Amino acid sequence: MNKMKDKLFVLNEKEYIENIIENPFYMITDKIYQIVVLAAKYYFGATGKDKKETTKLLKLLLWNKCPKYRDEEQKYNHLIEKVVEKYCHKDTCKLSEINSVPISKTEIDKIKEIDSLPDLNGADRKAMQRLLFVILVFGKWQRMRNAKNEKCWCNLSSGEILTMARVSKSKITLLGKLYNAGYIQHQEALNGDNCYPLIVDDTTEIMLQVKDLREVGYQWNLFRGDNFTTCQKCGVTLKTNSAHDGLCKDCYDIKSKTVARCIDCGILFVKGSRAGIKKRCDNCQSKMGKNKVIDKKSLPKVA
Repeated sequence: MNKMKDKLFVLNEKEYIENIIENPFYMITDKIYQIVVLAAKYYFGATGKDKKETTKLLKLLLWNKCPKYRDEEQKYNHLIEKVVEKYCHKDTCKLSEINSVPISKTEIDKIKEIDSLPDLNGADRKAMQRLLFVILVFGKWQRMRNAKNEKCWCNLSSGEILTMARVSKSKITLLGKLYNAGYIQHQEALNGDNCYPLIVDDTTEIMLQVKDLREVGYQWNLFRGDNFTTCQKCGVTLKTNSAHDGLCKDCYDIKSKTVARCIDCGILFVKGSRAGIKKRCDNCQSKMGKNKVIDKKSLPKVA
């Protein structure tokens, strides 16, 4: 299992979960546990629901928006019960409402400084910059979430930092170079996994506001003026040559697809742009004994 893929990094959790709840055609296909947790926190903290009401609303949320729920209802109901029990307390149900992570001029200058460092033995300097930028952004984000995190601890493993920075795991020694150059500090010298940046400076002019925790490493390249862009639909940062009609791969793939609600069972299903007048999910369609979908264009014209 790809643990990194299963994680959900969101700045404004309240806004994020409200969009999911309020959009009747939002289909939950992955990160189900994380979304249930945010929804539980929302119902408890923002709307003041009790355990019974929250449990009912979470089941309804998955019934309406998560096709997997109907296939494994017992499994997800057990998940809901565990989440409700864990997050029903006031101290655990608060949602973050962070709009951006500010990066100062001094911090940016320190990252750029890596370009002129001597004696790096041919190390990938751009990769080192992306790594340091990721550690800085996630460290400051964690401090914004928890005021006790005075040193801006970046609570990501070394492997996760490399993934977020789009740096090959074979270059893990670059983290050691950042440590030796005095840019980061590990929990216990080089034996600790968590680290924090030593370049934090909130006293100088803010030069960059990070508003998305996806592809943070690429956001550094975009800021530096490299050949990067943002998806016109979801805003994720990507290489310019990876864009399709200005969209990232995920948004491009769903561009021609439409999410509809089955008129029989009410489940959300994806139909392509050429799906004709399809109004039922495949399961309900097969129950009717109609394996073909009628396309209005194929019908004979009436004189």
